[in-house]
Amino acid sequence: MSAKKGFITGMTGVYLVAAELSKHNIIATLTSRNAPGVDIISSTQDLKRVFNIQVKTNSKNASFWLLNKDAKGTYSPNFVYVFVNLREGGADFYIVPSKKVS
Repeated sequence: MSAKKGFITGMTGVYLVAAELSKHNIIATLTSRNAPGVDIISSTQDLKRVFNIQVKTNSKNASFWLLNKDAKGTYSPNFVYVFVNLREGGADFYIVPSKKVS
C-alpha cells in the first residue's frame, strides 16, 4: 500500500468514527494530523465524560491493525482505541480500552 493510500485509509477511519460519535450526540473534535497518540477528543454534551481516541483503520483487504511501539506502555482510563475495519458498503468499529491494548 502506498503512503498516500495509507493516509487516505487512516483519515477515512478518523472521519467515520467522528461521524458515528456525532450520531450518538457525542461531541467529537479532530486533532491535528501530527498530534501524537490522539486522533479525536470527545465529550458528552454535559461535559462529564471526556475521552481521547486513537483510531486505527485497515482496508478491506487487511485483517490486522498496525500499532506503534508506544502503544505497549500508553494507557489511561479515558484513552481508548477505535479499530475500524473498512468493508464494502460500510465499516465495523471495535472500541478497546487502552489498558487492554497495552
